[in-house]
Amino acid sequence: MTITRTPIIDDDGSGTSGTVLDNAWKQELYGQIDGALTAGGGKAWTNMPAGTALTNDGAINQPMTTVLNRYRQLGGNTVVWEFGANPITLTAASSSLYLFQPGFAMLGPAGATYPVAWGPMPTYLLFANTGTVYWRRQDGQNWAAGGAWLYFAIILEATGG
Repeated sequence: MTITRTPIIDDDGSGTSGTVLDNAWKQELYGQIDGALTAGGGKAWTNMPAGTALTNDGAINQPMTTVLNRYRQLGGNTVVWEFGANPITLTAASSSLYLFQPGFAMLGPAGATYPVAWGPMPTYLLFANTGTVYWRRQDGQNWAAGGAWLYFAIILEATGG
C-alpha cells in the first residue's frame, strides 16, 4: 500500500504565487509513511466471507447485518481484526453468543479476552483455540432476546493472515 503522490504546482506556475512547498521534502515524507505502512511485511486488508455466523447457546444462527468484517496482517504474527454488525436480532436468551471468524487462527493460550468498546453494554470477546470467539456481557448476565449491535477493532497475535 502506498500513498498517492500528488505533484505540487503553484497557482500560476511562476513559483511566486500561492503556497510554494518543498516538493523534495514532501516526497521524502511520503516515502517514510510508505515505509512505515509496509515495515515487517504488512499486508493489505482481507475481507472475510459474508457468511460469518453469530449463533446462540442453542447453535441457532442469529440474524445480523454485517457491515464490516476484515483483517490485516501488520507484520509477523500481529493482526488487526475489524468487525461490525448492526442490527443483530437475538431470537432467545443466551449466556454467550458465538462468532465464528475464518481467515486466521489465534496464537497463545485459550481464554484471551478483549474488552469491546462499542456495544449495547459493557461486553468482552473471549477467544477459544477452535476459531470460535465468544461475545459475553461483563456483568455475567444472559443476553436477552431482542436487538443488539457490535463493533470492534482489536490487535492480536494470530497465524494464517
